[in-house]
Amino acid sequence: TIQIGAAGSVADLATGRGAEVKITQNIENNSLLAWFFPEDWDRVEAFRLSAELRNENGQYFIENIEARIANEKGIVFEAGGRLRLGNPFKELLIAAIDLDLDLASPDTAAIKPFLTDAIPEIGGVVAQARLVGPIDHLALEDLYIHRGGSGQVEVTTRGRIGRIPLSGDDPLEDIDFSVSIQAENSLILRRFYEIPLAELGTVDLTGRIVGSSRRFKLQ
Repeated sequence: TIQIGAAGSVADLATGRGAEVKITQNIENNSLLAWFFPEDWDRVEAFRLSAELRNENGQYFIENIEARIANEKGIVFEAGGRLRLGNPFKELLIAAIDLDLDLASPDTAAIKPFLTDAIPEIGGVVAQARLVGPIDHLALEDLYIHRGGSGQVEVTTRGRIGRIPLSGDDPLEDIDFSVSIQAENSLILRRFYEIPLAELGTVDLTGRIVGSSRRFKLQ
């Protein structure tokens, strides 16, 4: 099914000033959803969106955004916040972003397309972050990723990415992550991460990753 609705008012139709319009959208048509989302998501089961379009002093905003995407692999992605729109004739349609992001997945493999195929399968993933800034200098703040659930290995990452480029050819910059790894015993780390450790019992490792996606260092 597809449901799209809009309700509200516009004080001046000629200029759009005083616009306050609430937009809702609910799509559960798998064929249509396949056009919008990557093939790796096999397949998106539902997409829900509600937001309010406002015009304040000649500037357009999309506010009170509530979006939810779920797929058949059990991945659920949610976003909430606001967008500042630009002049479509002079600049990019979206001028600035301020969104809270949440991602949950029952296993690690399901999110490899968003990270890297190199990460081992250690269980469920929960992630949160805030995407914020002008469109030409976006940053991912308050990043939190927990992998492993209550399994044999748990990995927690916290930090930020100071610059996310618009072009996929450019690297992520100003990366600053703190990472902690807990394992029931060191042999598990040898199996998952090929870390050459003798049997030491319970392991708790911490470290820091700084730099860019092209060049980084471990501390």
